[in-house]
Amino acid sequence: MLTGLSPCDHCGQHTSNFCSRCRKTTFCCADCQKLSWPDHKLVCSPRVFICNSPTAGQTVFASVDVNKSSIIIAEKPLLRSSEIQFDDLCKVLDDLPASKLNAFFNFADVYSGGVTVDEARKSIREMEVRRRRGKNPDATAERIEVERMFNVQQSCVGILRTNTIPIAASSPGMEDEHGLYSILCRINHSCFPNAIYSWRPDLQKHVLVAIQDITAGDEIFVSYIDVWFGRDERQRRLREGFMFDCKCARCEGLDGDVNSHRATAFRTVEAIYASSEPSAPLASAMGLVDAIEIVINSGISTPFNLKQLHADAQYFFGQAGKEEEELYHRSQVLAYENIIIGV
Repeated sequence: MLTGLSPCDHCGQHTSNFCSRCRKTTFCCADCQKLSWPDHKLVCSPRVFICNSPTAGQTVFASVDVNKSSIIIAEKPLLRSSEIQFDDLCKVLDDLPASKLNAFFNFADVYSGGVTVDEARKSIREMEVRRRRGKNPDATAERIEVERMFNVQQSCVGILRTNTIPIAASSPGMEDEHGLYSILCRINHSCFPNAIYSWRPDLQKHVLVAIQDITAGDEIFVSYIDVWFGRDERQRRLREGFMFDCKCARCEGLDGDVNSHRATAFRTVEAIYASSEPSAPLASAMGLVDAIEIVINSGISTPFNLKQLHADAQYFFGQAGKEEEELYHRSQVLAYENIIIGV
């Protein structure tokens, strides 16, 4: 081990030369820094920074003031996969450059038990070779190495299962994918989010957009689930899908006077959805029109939830045969879609 040296973010060669901008990432030469810049600039972004928290792990904060509807960052996935299967993952990881492999393993403690990134890559390559040959040795002499490879395998699959973000299929009939991101996958959940991310097929990136004004130093939050669910349903989905109980102000009932009208608005909208019946489409549509006004007046009028409400209103007006109203709400869906994707 070379004391005081770190692997180059691009080629892996040990060096003491840090990026002059962020002073956190090392590059052995200017060429490696230039080649790595398309990915490194996202981590080196002056608009966000990642901070270690003793209770929440690595979390993302705004380093500058961000206006509502502004793009915070746009990030390419480190890797993307349609299914979380380790055999396929071996090949994907084996092809990753050193910079992306380091970023991948930053999501898990692969170093416990003495497994370094270089050793992990070696194990991944060996597992890929064994997979191609159809061999899975279990001889006693190789037991330690097999156990080590198994630990790496568990880390890799665990990373994908707990940290990836869905990528919408590019066309009907195609399978949805999941992507792993250096920054976006570190953003914590809140049922009162201040940002949303959406996939931009034209950029092949996920774009993070502020849905309310964010002050420098504020933590950035997104919602991992639909914000319209009631508390019990939200907690159930978070527990089953993400293995945690949400302690945000909305779930804990700690909104206070400032946000009490927001909580009331959420409960009102939840009640409208709960009582909406296909047999009464016009009543459902009119209820959603009222909900849109409630949301706008309550301070939770984000492009994301307004798009959803208008889309549902459009559907119910269509079911009720109200063509003019249906067309109006369709136009509103398109307008809010443009805001969400940053057009």
